[in-house]
Amino acid sequence: MEMCSSTMQTKVKQRAVIKFLTAEKVTPSEIHRPLKAVYNDNAVDRSTRDLKGNHYTADDEVKTAIGPWIREKSEEFSVTE
Repeated sequence: MEMCSSTMQTKVKQRAVIKFLTAEKVTPSEIHRPLKAVYNDNAVDRSTRDLKGNHYTADDEVKTAIGPWIREKSEEFSVTE
């Protein structure tokens, strides 16, 4: 349980930093690099950052928001053998 709480606190801290820097007009790439440097593998996921910290209350809102992003990244998601 301790580990879960610690992970949650890390995510909350990162989200606070992201919200602040986004309000300061810092680009997502400029935000992600230092987070990755500080938190390594515990840095927030890139897809979370690419959604610009928006919060969604319905599944349809999420589908609308991520649809263009997934189509843009389709090559990254394709499986090659």
